[in-house]
Amino acid sequence: MLEIIISTIFLISPGDSISTPFDITILFDPPVAEKSINVYLDGTNLPGEIKSGYFFSETSSLSGGKHKIKVETENETEEWSFMVTEKKEDTPYTFTGNLSVGNHNSYFADTSFPGENEVLLGLDFSVFKNENYLRFSLYHDPQYQIEWYPYFSYLKGKSYLEVGYISPYLHELTICSPGGLGLSGEIGAGNFFINPVILYSENYDTLFAEYPRWLLGGKTAFKKNQFYMGVTAFYGEDDTSNIIGFTFEDPAKSSILSGETEFGLNKLICLKIKGAFSTGNYNLYADSTIKGTAFEGKLIFESELNNIEAGIRTVSDGYLTLGNAYLYQGRTSGFINGVYEKGCFLTYVDYLAYQEYEMVGISLNQSFKLKISDNFSPILEYRWAKYPEYQEEKYSYIGLGFEAISGSLQMENTIGIEKTTYIEETRSFRILSNVSWYHEKHILSVGIYTYINGTNTSFDFNVDGTLSLGSFGNININYYPYLENGYDEHLLRIIYEYDF
Repeated sequence: MLEIIISTIFLISPGDSISTPFDITILFDPPVAEKSINVYLDGTNLPGEIKSGYFFSETSSLSGGKHKIKVETENETEEWSFMVTEKKEDTPYTFTGNLSVGNHNSYFADTSFPGENEVLLGLDFSVFKNENYLRFSLYHDPQYQIEWYPYFSYLKGKSYLEVGYISPYLHELTICSPGGLGLSGEIGAGNFFINPVILYSENYDTLFAEYPRWLLGGKTAFKKNQFYMGVTAFYGEDDTSNIIGFTFEDPAKSSILSGETEFGLNKLICLKIKGAFSTGNYNLYADSTIKGTAFEGKLIFESELNNIEAGIRTVSDGYLTLGNAYLYQGRTSGFINGVYEKGCFLTYVDYLAYQEYEMVGISLNQSFKLKISDNFSPILEYRWAKYPEYQEEKYSYIGLGFEAISGSLQMENTIGIEKTTYIEETRSFRILSNVSWYHEKHILSVGIYTYINGTNTSFDFNVDGTLSLGSFGNININYYPYLENGYDEHLLRIIYEYDF
């Protein structure tokens, strides 16, 4: 403890170097008038207990580094400096987890379709300590693409690593969430970031090609303030060592090099530009090589509530990603999409105009919501599309509905009519309704989708419920029946979960 005596003012604490929390204690001898005492910490008036003989204040948090105390009385002004050293506490390990066991049963009214009845098993385990986070999961579930679904992740500061069944995403033009076994993550060091990807994927780019794929590569990026620059490189090749069924296309391979940059024009608007080049072929056994390019530029408006982006994208016919099943080749398109909210008005917009092999198409999709109160919001939806690649096919839809909240009950209902013009015009009637009920830890949600097209009527239900057993865990029940003109399909899942 350091004691400095200057005239009538004694600084008792803090000392020259101290860690948080600490107290600030100043004595006045002889005493001075309380109204004349003013204490400042780093130029800001410091509240505390003031008496004619002393001043006292407790400080629970203060950034590391040099700080200054200034004391003023009617007769004197004094200043002192001190250092705060950051103190890292060694926190204990924290363990959390989840165990689950259940049954997955699917069956059909038509006995010619085989059903399935399988046991569900799951384990999710996490460990926390300081800035370190470790998670391990293992699931057996027929709804996953592989019989046993493993996942392992490690997080520390700006860096993380994930291993197991993963779906890495770098960009729509390069790797867009193919699922498979592999390794991915992000390693951050200052303003630099590296995203490695090693993946054995069973997601395919086409309907008929059934070769799993090896993907290897990653991204290196630099980010500072409102400036971002990155380079992506990866290689993909179909694995023909274990063919899954008969295929109609040859196995393929591709290499991609892509660069991108993003910089802020102001606090709300930024410009993002991405270019990519690929080289490869549609047949591993042929020497012919095809090359392709892709480009995307867009303006992004982003605030606390809103996110709107507009731009242009062009992808040549020979561009091969092998990591994006939804990329349209040979297409140039302009787009605008996002969410805009202001006051009681909310809209989602997704507009697309494109040219593909000298044919022009348009797709418009937008919804409007008006928040009349906290409990009720009417909704208007519309969609319109023209698909010239399908003999000038046109599609339109308009729907009206509402969202409502009444206590623990939440409702969303939409009624709409859609029209499709292909060889002849057809009209369909759709009803979408979802009701959810929340009571403490109990949850019940029922969704109904009805589709009527002439004499064809289909019903798609979902019933999801969670029954809390308090400290003994939860029971989750999921029932999904689908009914269409005599065709019945049912899926029932019952899972017991225990959190620890």
